Amino acid sequence: MRKSQKLKPDIIARIIRIFDNKKWQIDNSTESELSLFNRYCKMIENLSPVQQDLILKLTEDYIRIRG
Repeated sequence: MRKSQKLKPDIIARIIRIFDNKKWQIDNSTESELSLFNRYCKMIENLSPVQQDLILKLTEDYIRIRG
């Protein structure tokens, strides 16, 4: 992992698109460190660009199967 950095606008847009497509809630409060969206962004910040792309692709393909 690398040192935390700011996410590029295209990565943020991609994350928002994923959350919208998956119908996952995006907490609009910037102070909510516990929101799924903010935790996901923090995790992505700590990855290299290649790792970011891999995780985003895997997330796009993620399907939750309920038992």
